[in-house]
Amino acid sequence: MRLIATLIAGLLLVSLNARADACLGPQALQQLTRAEYDYLAARKVPTMQHAVEDGRLQLAVSAVAGPGCMAELDATIAQSDIDEVARNFEANPAKRIMLMSQGYTLPESTHIKARFSVDPATLAVAHADTLHNSELGKARATLELLYATQAQLRAAVAADARNATPWSDGLTARQTAACSKNMQADDLPAACACRNAQLSEKIGERQMDVIEYLHSDPYSYATGALAGFETLAEQVNAACKLRKAR
Repeated sequence: MRLIATLIAGLLLVSLNARADACLGPQALQQLTRAEYDYLAARKVPTMQHAVEDGRLQLAVSAVAGPGCMAELDATIAQSDIDEVARNFEANPAKRIMLMSQGYTLPESTHIKARFSVDPATLAVAHADTLHNSELGKARATLELLYATQAQLRAAVAADARNATPWSDGLTARQTAACSKNMQADDLPAACACRNAQLSEKIGERQMDVIEYLHSDPYSYATGALAGFETLAEQVNAACKLRKAR
């Protein structure tokens, strides 16, 4: 009887796996994986994108047995990223408590897994599985919390900071546009070029990406993470004879 029960269980598992494979083939799984990368990119958290570019954050979607058409996201996170943020939370327990009260948590391991339902025809994720209290919703929120917090930490500008790598044309253009909009000077183009040159001597492109992101996020900006940058910016503005536009 035990042997028969084992064989039945095995046949059932094979049947369920066959259903999962038939529901979502390799191409569909690749599309779902790309869709998850696109979702994270749309959050516009630069440290999360840096982690993807460096291979410190990797996503994979696989087919799993279950009711309907089921898939599972597996997010692999570098332990160093988790440790960096965990140390900050240990030093700031009030921040941890506040975020936990809002339903946010840090990853407990280097793997976050979440199952969700998929429409096999359109590959659309079921709406219920995108909500904050779903497995997928929680996984996405956990990743965003981790890297948004990391952004606050990596925005810190040391007094002796140095950068030897020139900014890209894209970053230079964005900073020139922001300077031209928000500052005044007798010769504004020259003053903004001066500002870019002096800031780029201290701040690398990735850190500047983080600083731009924090400037656009009211909560992150309110944490004081930009205090070091603001001090440096005031010094640079004075040296380049820039003043804030009224």
